[in-house]
Amino acid sequence: MDPDRGILTFISFVFSHTHKVFGIYALVRPGGNNIMKKNMNSLASLRIKLKEAIAKDSGGVPAWFTEEIIKIAESVRDLNATINFQPIWEKHQSSISENKVVATIAYFLDGLFLNHNGIKLVWDRRKLLGNSEGEIFSLLKTYFSSASFTTALPTVTETVEVDEDEVTYAIAHRVLIPNKFRIVSISYPGSQSGGAILPEPELGKAQPGNTLTSLLCRR
Repeated sequence: MDPDRGILTFISFVFSHTHKVFGIYALVRPGGNNIMKKNMNSLASLRIKLKEAIAKDSGGVPAWFTEEIIKIAESVRDLNATINFQPIWEKHQSSISENKVVATIAYFLDGLFLNHNGIKLVWDRRKLLGNSEGEIFSLLKTYFSSASFTTALPTVTETVEVDEDEVTYAIAHRVLIPNKFRIVSISYPGSQSGGAILPEPELGKAQPGNTLTSLLCRR
């Protein structure tokens, strides 16, 4: 789920004005190259592989989401079926934002393939965000309560290796704080944001034995 959610969000922001954005839930996972392109040969095989994949992945998503997908896979009669997932999102709309994986799928994708050549789930994310005729970035901005957009920074070429603590420091001090985000915490490598404590706050990046990596912030 990480870093895929970040990649998905980035691609969605880049292409949503001009393209429909679809995800692929890879069900065949033998390893090696072209894993996302591995074809499924039958509905029976898809159903088996879907349950196996969900058994491995379901810890990161709510049960209602996986149960609804399994129901669809059991009910369709065509491996290439296209299913309107909109009623399911609307049925569970109050729960979407309770899980960051599900929220990313719902609001940053226009659909999801169950395997590269399998069942296609589609929906209207603009409608989920409040207006099927609305401009997607304005809808996202309103939904996620972002106060304003800023002008993109110019692209520069970096000739010296940049590590993640430098990137985190730059994002915090050059992007978030100037745009009036209040930094709640900054955590260290390995903590996965679970232990974001500065034992010696006056030292900043020079905390003993650690470097800054991930951020938790809010407006």
